[in-house]
This record gives sequence, C-alpha cells and structure tokens, in this order.
Amino acid sequence: CAVSEGGFSLPCSEVSWKEMQKTGSMGPNYFGADVMAKPYAQIDKYRCDQQLRFDGLRHGLIPWADGRNPDAWMEQLPKYERFEVSVPTSSFDLRAKIYVEAERMIALIRAFERAGHRVTHT
Repeated sequence: CAVSEGGFSLPCSEVSWKEMQKTGSMGPNYFGADVMAKPYAQIDKYRCDQQLRFDGLRHGLIPWADGRNPDAWMEQLPKYERFEVSVPTSSFDLRAKIYVEAERMIALIRAFERAGHRVTHT
C-alpha cells in the first residue's frame, strides 16, 4: 500500500506567490481567496508554504502522523520502537505541491546526492 507520508515544507517564495495568484491557479483552494488577495510582503511565508511530499513509501513508516497535530512526530519519533532500525526503501516518489520552483527541487536533489543517495529520475 503506497501512501503520502510527509516531506518538506518550504517558506513561500515571491515567485510561487505570484504563480498562485494567477487566474485559474489552485492557490485560493488551498489558502482562501482573502489570503490570496494579499501582497507577498503581507503573508505568513510559513503558513502559505511550498511542499515537497514523499509518495510511494510503504504504509506504516510514520504511524504517529496526526493531521490535527502536525508537530507531534517530533516528540513521538524517538519513542518509536523502530526508531533506530533501518527501513529498506529502494525507491520513492517526491512530488511538488503548491508551486515549487525548479531551483528548489535541484537544490534538494543535490543535497540527496551529497548525502550519498542516487537520484535516477527527474
């Protein structure tokens, strides 16, 4: 069973904000028309974040994930019985959500490569 189990949250950039403000974008569906009407200088860059999400991970890798308390994992992770156990993951998908610029994706790919991982598809 493949599910989305987290990823990276990046503060909104001015480029992504302008893209989300364009007619027909998904910005109003995520953040609401009232927030989308604000200029970039007036928004909370962390509330209106960009996201890179993991997909295709085996179900159950993050059993404590809680949508009502997204920070709960920070306290629960070290208590998890398999915290120090390696979990073999031969591959996964990483998808951009909410207008992530190519430069940010490239920076993340380079970070994975510097850590010794191999990126095979982009």
